[in-house]
Amino acid sequence: MTDKMRATCEFFYGIPFDECDVFTQKSWEAAWKASRETLTLDLPAFDGYLPHVVRELQGAFTRAAEAQGLKVKP
Repeated sequence: MTDKMRATCEFFYGIPFDECDVFTQKSWEAAWKASRETLTLDLPAFDGYLPHVVRELQGAFTRAAEAQGLKVKP
């Protein structure tokens, strides 16, 4: 569970996430996971860079996106 997901739930309900009942917590976790799985980003081309720099930039972009639970199209 990410801090961003917890903050969204707290904003929506107006109470701390830890005070929500278990059903609410689990439903938010499932909905958050499903919303992240459906998001897929296109890998930028980074035109104009040298090939080794492009590989580094694409790798960094992919790692950052996956850290947020997003998928990247190759």
